[in-house]
Amino acid sequence: MPMRFEYQGRTWRVAADPVRWYERIEWWREFKRYPRENAPRIDLEVWRVQARLGRGGELVTFDLIRDPDRAAWLLRPYAPPRAA
Repeated sequence: MPMRFEYQGRTWRVAADPVRWYERIEWWREFKRYPRENAPRIDLEVWRVQARLGRGGELVTFDLIRDPDRAAWLLRPYAPPRAA
C-alpha cells in the first residue's frame, strides 16, 4: 500500500485510506504476438489515494499504478467523473 510518493520534486503523503482495484488493459491492441512463456501482464493494480503536502495542505486525488515488472509506480492523472 502506498504511504508517500514523489511528484514534481515534492513528497506527497497519503492522508486517507486508499482504494485499490485492478484494470484489464486492452491487450489485443497492445500486443500482436507474444511467446506463451513470456506473456505480458494484462491486469494493472491501481490505487486511488488522497494525498497532501505537509500536514495542513489541501487533499489532492491521485491514481497510482503499480508496475511489478519494473518495481515502480506510475502516476496517472485523476479526472473526476462529470455530472450528467
